[in-house]
Amino acid sequence: MSFPRLSEALLVLITFFFETLIPEFLGARLQGKPYEGRIEPVRIGKRKDFWNQLEIAYKDLLIQRILDGYKR
Repeated sequence: MSFPRLSEALLVLITFFFETLIPEFLGARLQGKPYEGRIEPVRIGKRKDFWNQLEIAYKDLLIQRILDGYKR
């Protein structure tokens, strides 16, 4: 799929997922420890309006899905 623009807030969240959560999960599995999966929002969004921008990006993706359905 190709989107005309990818939100910076969404990119930050995806990056956090792949750089932090997945390595922590795999490390816990390899060591036989339980994975807590704790997410600290302060570590994710440093910008003042980050969480609002993330919500807008999510709504944009939902709208894009609806539009793609009509195009088919």
